[in-house]
Amino acid sequence: MVCVSVVMPSYNHARFIAQAIKSVLHQSMGDIELIVVDDQSQDNSNAIIASIDDPRLRHIRLSKNVGACAAMNIAISHCTGEYIAICNSDDIWERHKLERQLAVIKTMPEVGAIFSDVSWINDNGKELKGAALPHFSTVFAQPNRSRYGWIRHLIETGNCLCHPSALIRRTVFETLGAYNNMLRQLPDLDMWLRVVQAYEIHVMRDRLVRFRIHANNTSQPNDINTLRTWREHTLIANSFFDEVSQDNFYHAMGIADFVSFHDEHPATFTREKVAYLTRSSCTFRKLFLKIGIDMAYRCSLKYKAPILSALEFHALTASQALIEAQPLITTRPLGRRLLRHIIGPVMYERLRALRLHANKNLLPLL
Repeated sequence: MVCVSVVMPSYNHARFIAQAIKSVLHQSMGDIELIVVDDQSQDNSNAIIASIDDPRLRHIRLSKNVGACAAMNIAISHCTGEYIAICNSDDIWERHKLERQLAVIKTMPEVGAIFSDVSWINDNGKELKGAALPHFSTVFAQPNRSRYGWIRHLIETGNCLCHPSALIRRTVFETLGAYNNMLRQLPDLDMWLRVVQAYEIHVMRDRLVRFRIHANNTSQPNDINTLRTWREHTLIANSFFDEVSQDNFYHAMGIADFVSFHDEHPATFTREKVAYLTRSSCTFRKLFLKIGIDMAYRCSLKYKAPILSALEFHALTASQALIEAQPLITTRPLGRRLLRHIIGPVMYERLRALRLHANKNLLPLL
């Protein structure tokens, strides 16, 4: 058994993979194994991997293309180390990466995974600076938060943890399971949300990875990747709000009605989630409003009792139509006038009266 198992999925990165492998094998601590799983590359990646002679390197060549997460999961299944680290086949590690991360995580038994910041390089390995940096160059420079703070930050703003910087206890994967191969753009976000619901994490300020920007990055902005990213965030968010525990939800998102904190009926917890989702003003507010409306409807049928009154529900569906039809509306008076026009003056006045006795957060436009 080694201290650290390093996993590296490989696919058509012949130009970069030798540098990636050598940056792992040349680490300042040598008690490692490197498992490279090639997902049926069509270039000469496999020949390059096979040419590197080091007993710590294990090369697994797949007979068919299975997807990046499946290749990652195969690599993880062969790990023997106490810790598992991830290195992309187009990135480069700094020589002291593992040594520095191990020194920190060994002093933090409550931490399940540790991350770092990065420097940015181009196709040729040259560091990007100034105007040449990508617009998201500071995304991985994150302050540390409690796991509850991370739950809220990740679901409300998206991924901001560097995947190839991660050093993870193997027990985390044994407890939480593998990566979801149904996801292409955001499998790491899905994984980190699962991690922080059970473990603390830590982000080092050190730039321990040289993150390469090139035309074939999986995350390279284009129409297809942008649409797929949005759809995958929708799937992840739906699953998260369906499955999150009461303890994690209340500590991360707060409580709309403190009386409900001691009420264990599932409909009460659902009502709290709907309240949060429908009042959120985060980046994904449109998505959250839709999830909240769908959840209120589904669960009212499931529990044979309304999660919201019919009038509250009508107000939410009207506000959703208002937001989608008028994305530039930012002031309350204009929103009120349009809502009154959409649902009619009689229904509008009934809703205003109801608001005096209901949770005001559920009727934000009145």
